[in-house]
Amino acid sequence: MIAAFGAVDREVRMGQNPDIGAVVVLRDPAEKAFTSRVEGVPLDDRLVDGKMPLGTVITVTRPLGIPAADPYELGTSFEVMWTRRTGLAGVPVELVETRSEQRVRLWDLKVVGEQWTEQRREFVRVAAFGRVSVRSDLIGADATVIGGYVVDLSEAAMQASLWVDAEDPRVAVGAPVTIEFYAGRTTFTREGLIYATRPGASAREVWVVIQFDQSPTDADTLRSEVFAVQVQMRRTWRRMRDEPAEPNTAQV
Repeated sequence: MIAAFGAVDREVRMGQNPDIGAVVVLRDPAEKAFTSRVEGVPLDDRLVDGKMPLGTVITVTRPLGIPAADPYELGTSFEVMWTRRTGLAGVPVELVETRSEQRVRLWDLKVVGEQWTEQRREFVRVAAFGRVSVRSDLIGADATVIGGYVVDLSEAAMQASLWVDAEDPRVAVGAPVTIEFYAGRTTFTREGLIYATRPGASAREVWVVIQFDQSPTDADTLRSEVFAVQVQMRRTWRRMRDEPAEPNTAQV
């Protein structure tokens, strides 16, 4: 799936809770991502300094696509990411319970780290995830393709997590790049500039914002795919809502 946004403020700020019914993306320690839906979350008036306190429990539906032969044990760490009107938010969590209520299989996720959000404005967003390849256009730069995954995407820009050292000059602010990524049913290639960066969760991970340099026609084509993903997400919500629960087990 694909997430989309507009121009981005570089400051990382505390986010608000995801709304009940919102689609979220869960990323596991192996970088696999799964779609889920929020079923229970504390009210915003319970926030402390604008964030969820450690130990807060977020309840979500059992994520789509979890392989039956490869269950997650209690205690597994995830990062939950969701979009808000003002930007993309996320929080590290731990799986603490699996259960069923009214035929719906649920996961309880405990907040174990600081919640964050990055501010955006102007462009349409969709909750998303997908692979991306980045090649530096700097003269004399290493021509090796940098891999990663899309965190947020719009017709104007992309946020991505790249598997590279944060000090690598190929991902420095202002560096020119060529990006290849998949949105909807189409593979896109775009030129752009690194607009902002921040450290990732590991030593060889950096989050970057890339602004596209493209024609209005190319921007319209990408916008159409973003809207197509929105339609597919609505279908996913309905399927998750109507899908009957399976028998509950200690592992999921």
